[in-house]
Amino acid sequence: MPPKPITTKTHPVELCVRSLMTFVGDTITKAGKQAATFKCMNENCQKVYTAEVYRSVYGNLLSHLKSCLGKDVIDNWFQFRSESSCNHAAIFDETQYFASPRDAIVHTNLLWILENDLPLALLDNHRTRQMTRYTEHVCAKTMKKYMFNLTMLVQTCIKQNLPSKFALMFDGWTDGSEHYTALYAVYVGANNKVQQALLAFTPLDEVEKLEDNDLSAESHYCFLTGVLEEHYNKHFDECVVCLIGDNCATNKKTAELLKVPLVGCFSHKLSLEVKNMVVNDPQLKRIVDTVHEVMKTAKNVKVAMQLRKHTALHPIINNVTRWSSTFEMLRRYIRMEEAFHKIEELLPKLLDPTDRIALNVVISKMTNLESYTKALQEDKLSLAEGWMHLDNVRQNFPEMCKYIAHFRKVLSDIIHMHPSFCQ
Repeated sequence: MPPKPITTKTHPVELCVRSLMTFVGDTITKAGKQAATFKCMNENCQKVYTAEVYRSVYGNLLSHLKSCLGKDVIDNWFQFRSESSCNHAAIFDETQYFASPRDAIVHTNLLWILENDLPLALLDNHRTRQMTRYTEHVCAKTMKKYMFNLTMLVQTCIKQNLPSKFALMFDGWTDGSEHYTALYAVYVGANNKVQQALLAFTPLDEVEKLEDNDLSAESHYCFLTGVLEEHYNKHFDECVVCLIGDNCATNKKTAELLKVPLVGCFSHKLSLEVKNMVVNDPQLKRIVDTVHEVMKTAKNVKVAMQLRKHTALHPIINNVTRWSSTFEMLRRYIRMEEAFHKIEELLPKLLDPTDRIALNVVISKMTNLESYTKALQEDKLSLAEGWMHLDNVRQNFPEMCKYIAHFRKVLSDIIHMHPSFCQ
């Protein structure tokens, strides 16, 4: 294949690598095998490589570049790439030439583990090593070392890309007795696209500033400020616009300590409103409780065995933290209702005719709410657009005003102080 045309802005390194890739012809090696021949077109070099030698790209090409262009050629190239306004990455990818075979193996294994969420112990499994094509393997201990080193490099890149103003989004996750907290920086990047950068993900009890970790607002206060100051050289008061998190008491108290507004989860607000609507409507609450009891009974082993003879669908129960699960449970009841009537254990628990008619009205109402839930989960949703969706919910469903109403003040304060951030 002929080399790509070289522009006037071509760097000597790029010129040298491309010319070396220029195909000259076939030749016969000492072993009697046919191999392709490549020639450097540099007038001062004119060195020829066969395909067998050229396959060892890193060692041979690196020594070739140093002999042609000097020992500091690599440092000069990357300095040129960082200072040049021309996008050379689109026409020349130096990583495939300047990475050693060992680096390539580590990089491939790292992508395999991270992208597929695999355990590190898999690297030490002898069956895994038999199935890989690499003669040089990477053990779990070595991979951990590279992962920690990579973390420091990524942290430096994030530090350079963080703008002067951004929001902090955090959430917790408990595994056994260990509570982890993830912290993200949310900001508007290039082309007005929302960017999210993971700043930290760690158990709170490993934070150095926390002597007595009780998962309180004070603990979260130390965690948030400590991460920004120690790892990113940022002062909380100067750069953070608001906090984004669940609408729980701990997060509200944390926002008060940090003296910034808390933008609670929009979907959580809507879920609280739906839950409040169900509690305040006796008939709706009775329908939900009845359907929940039917589904719970239908999940019993003996009843489930009988249901499998009449339908391929499985009973589901609602999740208290997500209102949409209640909606799915009611819809599943309607789809499995015919099968439920064929099971004697379920007949006494089914909805009476009055509640069954009311269920159709409830499904229609919740279908409209489901559309708002999906709209609130869009990636490109801004604060102003999110508030517009909640305001439409409040107008179309007047009974939903307990949790949404006070949200207006929080968003208006943020929009007033940082109008460009909310667009």
